[in-house]
Amino acid sequence: MSRWAIPGRLLRQSILIDPFCGCGFSREWAKHSRLKPHPQRVPITVFSLLVVSVLLLTACSSGDSGSADYEPFDEASITNVWHKAKLRGVAFRAIGQEPGWLLEITDGTEIMLSTDYGQNTGNYPYVEPVVYQDQRRTLYVIDDQDIEIEIRGQRCQDVMSGEEFVVSVTITLSDRELNGCGRALY
Repeated sequence: MSRWAIPGRLLRQSILIDPFCGCGFSREWAKHSRLKPHPQRVPITVFSLLVVSVLLLTACSSGDSGSADYEPFDEASITNVWHKAKLRGVAFRAIGQEPGWLLEITDGTEIMLSTDYGQNTGNYPYVEPVVYQDQRRTLYVIDDQDIEIEIRGQRCQDVMSGEEFVVSVTITLSDRELNGCGRALY
């Protein structure tokens, strides 16, 4: 018989619970084993174990007896555009106003920039940024398109919605500069 086995003929006797492993064994079996009585062992009867088990099962069961009908997850039901972007794998997202623009950076994949309220959209290959830790600044430069994206670790507030952000973003294009706010989506 193994060290922690409880023989069937001893079910009416008290069971000792070892506080270090949570294992149980009968008092009679403990007398015949090499184990010495432990002052912290708590005698528990089979009846009290049964009562505790029933209470736990009752607490974990649901109120209704029928099975619940769960609808499968539908990404279209999500209305938060930031959360949708995160589900698409976007690591950083920024917005700006006057004129409205949107930036989404997907690590290792692409940089998407939409300007003029969505009239001009470009998808560019991902470029590794230059990070200036001491200045709390990250710089993406897309040389062939003459685009520079600067992300600064300073508070920013969207001028249209009033929403607060923890970083400000400046996008320098060949003909103009766009300012806005953004956040990491991890």
